[in-house]
Amino acid sequence: MEYAGYLPPDEFWAMDDRMDQEIRTGALQRQNAAFSALTSRRITITVDGAAIDFTLWRGTNSWLAAGMTGTFGIVIDAQRNPPQPQAVSLTRVTDVEPLLHARRAALKALRGEA
Repeated sequence: MEYAGYLPPDEFWAMDDRMDQEIRTGALQRQNAAFSALTSRRITITVDGAAIDFTLWRGTNSWLAAGMTGTFGIVIDAQRNPPQPQAVSLTRVTDVEPLLHARRAALKALRGEA
Protein backbone atom coordinates (compact mmCIF):
# COMPACT_ATOMS: atom_id res chain seq x y z
CA MET A 1 0.00 0.00 0.00
CA GLU A 2 1.36 3.36 -0.97
CA TYR A 3 0.93 6.41 1.22
CA ALA A 4 -0.28 9.29 -0.95
CA GLY A 5 -0.07 12.07 1.63
CA TYR A 6 -2.15 13.77 4.25
CA LEU A 7 -5.66 15.06 3.61
CA PRO A 8 -7.29 17.20 6.30
CA PRO A 9 -10.49 15.63 7.68
CA ASP A 10 -12.78 18.30 6.19
CA GLU A 11 -11.30 17.77 2.73
CA PHE A 12 -11.44 13.99 3.13
CA TRP A 13 -15.15 14.02 4.04
CA ALA A 14 -15.95 16.53 1.27
CA MET A 15 -14.21 14.21 -1.21
CA ASP A 16 -16.08 11.22 0.24
CA ASP A 17 -19.41 13.07 -0.18
CA ARG A 18 -18.58 13.96 -3.80
CA MET A 19 -17.67 10.35 -4.63
CA ASP A 20 -20.82 9.07 -2.92
CA GLN A 21 -22.95 11.51 -4.94
CA GLU A 22 -21.24 10.47 -8.19
CA ILE A 23 -22.03 6.81 -7.45
CA ARG A 24 -25.67 7.60 -6.59
CA THR A 25 -26.12 9.73 -9.69
CA GLY A 26 -24.70 6.98 -11.92
CA ALA A 27 -26.91 4.33 -10.28
CA LEU A 28 -29.99 6.53 -10.68
CA GLN A 29 -29.20 7.14 -14.35
CA ARG A 30 -28.84 3.38 -14.94
CA GLN A 31 -32.11 2.71 -13.09
CA ASN A 32 -33.94 5.38 -15.12
CA ALA A 33 -32.57 3.91 -18.35
CA ALA A 34 -33.71 0.42 -17.33
CA PHE A 35 -37.24 1.63 -16.54
CA SER A 36 -37.38 3.67 -19.76
CA ALA A 37 -36.58 0.52 -21.74
CA LEU A 38 -39.59 -1.29 -20.23
CA THR A 39 -43.07 -0.84 -21.57
CA SER A 40 -45.57 0.41 -19.07
CA ARG A 41 -49.31 0.73 -18.99
CA ARG A 42 -51.93 2.33 -16.80
CA ILE A 43 -54.05 0.16 -14.52
CA THR A 44 -56.53 0.81 -11.75
CA ILE A 45 -56.04 -0.65 -8.27
CA THR A 46 -58.54 -0.18 -5.47
CA VAL A 47 -57.04 1.59 -2.44
CA ASP A 48 -59.33 1.89 0.59
CA GLY A 49 -62.35 1.54 -1.70
CA ALA A 50 -61.23 4.21 -4.20
CA ALA A 51 -60.08 3.45 -7.75
CA ILE A 52 -56.50 4.77 -8.08
CA ASP A 53 -54.47 4.97 -11.29
CA PHE A 54 -51.13 3.14 -11.21
CA THR A 55 -48.35 2.70 -13.72
CA LEU A 56 -47.57 -0.99 -14.22
CA TRP A 57 -44.28 -2.52 -15.36
CA ARG A 58 -44.25 -6.28 -15.97
CA GLY A 59 -41.29 -8.62 -15.54
CA THR A 60 -41.00 -12.32 -16.34
CA ASN A 61 -42.20 -13.56 -12.94
CA SER A 62 -42.91 -10.23 -11.28
CA TRP A 63 -44.49 -6.84 -11.70
CA LEU A 64 -44.08 -3.37 -10.26
CA ALA A 65 -46.82 -0.74 -9.91
CA ALA A 66 -46.54 2.86 -8.73
CA GLY A 67 -49.27 5.35 -7.97
CA MET A 68 -50.37 8.11 -5.60
CA THR A 69 -53.30 8.57 -3.27
CA GLY A 70 -53.59 11.98 -1.69
CA THR A 71 -50.05 12.98 -0.74
CA PHE A 72 -48.83 9.38 -0.34
CA GLY A 73 -46.88 7.47 -2.97
CA ILE A 74 -47.52 3.73 -3.22
CA VAL A 75 -45.18 1.20 -4.81
CA ILE A 76 -46.12 -2.46 -5.11
CA ASP A 77 -43.18 -4.76 -5.86
CA ALA A 78 -44.76 -8.14 -6.58
CA GLN A 79 -42.19 -10.95 -6.87
CA ARG A 80 -42.04 -14.74 -7.38
CA ASN A 81 -45.20 -15.50 -9.37
CA PRO A 82 -47.50 -12.94 -7.74
CA PRO A 83 -51.24 -12.58 -8.35
CA GLN A 84 -52.39 -10.62 -11.38
CA PRO A 85 -52.34 -6.86 -10.74
CA GLN A 86 -56.10 -6.68 -11.42
CA ALA A 87 -56.70 -9.03 -8.47
CA VAL A 88 -54.96 -6.69 -6.00
CA SER A 89 -56.73 -4.26 -3.71
CA LEU A 90 -55.20 -2.38 -0.82
CA THR A 91 -56.89 -1.70 2.51
CA ARG A 92 -55.53 0.38 5.37
CA VAL A 93 -54.67 -1.74 8.41
CA THR A 94 -54.98 0.20 11.66
CA ASP A 95 -54.04 -2.65 14.02
CA VAL A 96 -51.29 -4.99 12.81
CA GLU A 97 -51.17 -7.08 16.00
CA PRO A 98 -53.73 -9.70 14.82
CA LEU A 99 -51.73 -10.14 11.60
CA LEU A 100 -48.48 -10.53 13.55
CA HIS A 101 -50.14 -13.02 15.89
CA ALA A 102 -51.30 -15.13 12.92
CA ARG A 103 -47.81 -14.95 11.37
CA ARG A 104 -46.18 -16.07 14.62
CA ALA A 105 -48.64 -18.98 14.88
CA ALA A 106 -47.90 -20.03 11.30
CA LEU A 107 -44.14 -19.94 11.94
CA LYS A 108 -44.54 -22.02 15.10
CA ALA A 109 -46.59 -24.58 13.18
CA LEU A 110 -43.89 -24.77 10.47
CA ARG A 111 -41.24 -25.40 13.12
CA GLY A 112 -43.39 -28.07 14.78
CA GLU A 113 -43.98 -26.03 17.91
CA ALA A 114 -47.56 -26.14 19.24
